[in-house]
Order: sequence, then C-alpha cells, then structure tokens
Amino acid sequence: MNYQFESEFPKLANFRCLEGFECSDGSRVKTSLLYRSARPDIMTVEECERFNKFRINSIIDFRRKDEYVNAPGAKHISKSYPSYYWKKGEFLPLKKKKKPITNLPDRKHLIISLFSMAIIWNTLYMVNFFIRWPSLILALIDKIFGTRIFVKFYAKLVVNHTSLADQYFEILENTKPIIFVVLNTLTDEKNLPALIQCSQGKDRTGVIAMLILSILGVKDEDIIEDYAKSEKGLVAMRVHTVKEICGMYGFKDAFTHARPDTMIDLLQSVRQKYGSVMLFLDEIGFDETHRDKMRLLFTQS
Repeated sequence: MNYQFESEFPKLANFRCLEGFECSDGSRVKTSLLYRSARPDIMTVEECERFNKFRINSIIDFRRKDEYVNAPGAKHISKSYPSYYWKKGEFLPLKKKKKPITNLPDRKHLIISLFSMAIIWNTLYMVNFFIRWPSLILALIDKIFGTRIFVKFYAKLVVNHTSLADQYFEILENTKPIIFVVLNTLTDEKNLPALIQCSQGKDRTGVIAMLILSILGVKDEDIIEDYAKSEKGLVAMRVHTVKEICGMYGFKDAFTHARPDTMIDLLQSVRQKYGSVMLFLDEIGFDETHRDKMRLLFTQS
C-alpha cells in the first residue's frame, strides 16, 4: 500500500494507485491514472478537498445502487461527484428524473454494479429443490422489508461451501456484459484519471484490477502482489469489514481476507476454462482492438 495516501486519507481505506508496473512489451503502467480503494463515502470534508487535488474524473463504483444508497457515511464526496447508475445500456441520474444521460459531466460517480441475479440463480440451482423454493420466498421477504434473511441463508447453505476465488470466478462468468461496460468506460480518455472501488476495494475491485493489469501485460506475480496489498490496506477498517461480511451477510471469515492464493486460484480457473485471460476478454467482446486502445492510454515507454 502507498502509505503517503494512507496518511492523507485515513477514512479512505485500501487506497492506492495502480502505477509503475512493468509490462510484457517493456513499457510501464502510467502514474496517477488509475486508483483503487474501498468506499469513499465516509471521507471527511477535509479529505474530500485533498481528494479533489488528484484530479480524478471518474469514480467507478461496483456496488449495487441500493448498496451505495444504504451504506453508512455522509457521502460528502457526492458534492463534487454527482452519481449516475448503469441500467439497461444507459446511465441514469441517481437523484433526479430518471432520464438517460447522453453527456456525463467531467467529474462523476458511476455506479456499475458487478452483481448479477444470475450469480444467485446459478448457485441456487445446485442446491436441493426443497431448499431452492424457500430461498426464493426469503428473497422476496428481504426485498419487501429490507431484511437480510435470504442473504444469510444463501451464505450458510451455498457460498460458505465455496472459496473466495470461486466467488470471483462467478462474478466473471455472470457479469460479462457489465465487465465490458466497465472496461470500455476506462478506454475513454474523458473518464480518466479514474478510481475503481467497491465496499472494501478488494473483491469486485480486485477482479477488475486483475483484468486491467492482465490487458496491460503485467506479470502474474505483480497482479497477485497488488491484490494481496488489500490485506494491509484494510487493517484500519478490519472491525467494520468483519462486522459487515460476517455479521451482516453471514459469510465465513475467509472472505474478509485478500490472500495471494485467492488470486492465484482465480487466474488458474480462468485459464482452465478459457485458455487465457485474453481469450476470456474475447468472449465478452473486449477484443484486441479494445485492449490496444487501453494499452495506449495506460502505458508508456
């Protein structure tokens, strides 16, 4: 973790710049262009003022819309970064009339959720029929009353019997159109510099960071090392992370960590099914033309 950032932003956990990595063609990842972090919602007014000096144009948030809205924090950063969410091929303003936005402002907070109901459906179909239907009833109750009964039930019966790397692979498998939108957004120079973030800045953010660094030709060892930096990057909010992941959602403690083996296993799973990360990207439509555009923006000799 870049500790100069930690001292500047004590409330913005797991904040660092993806920069300086050596690429396979001998180039390096540019500095001050792509950052990653946990939620910026809880930054103080003073921290937001310092954050503005980084001249970040886009905060790309992988949480669900309701996850962001219901997250604790004063959301002071929203004064500088108005929020828009991606829905059915369009960005809609979060607080105003739900009309598509054709021209986004220079500075914006883009909610592009890396959560798909397909993830739940796919795993539910692997469990017993007599468990599946009560699960759907619980999901409906949660939807109506804002509870988390289904989430904990789902975690106990399904998710906790898998690994964190398995969950990351489920994200890749079931949010392919959304991943394309995220990567394509980052190939528009108007959206840069950018911050990619989620709740803790290690899971959904870690998956996207892996894809970006792979596109740029960064070595596996560096990708794995960057992912594992989140273990230290989240120390300051460890209590909150455990409370949220284990207490609020019922997931096992292993899901609160960012250990190297998790990223090693994810890379292996992608290559076992697709042959390479690049072939996975071909599958989602982010082909070599798109990847070259990203390399041109993010690397330098």
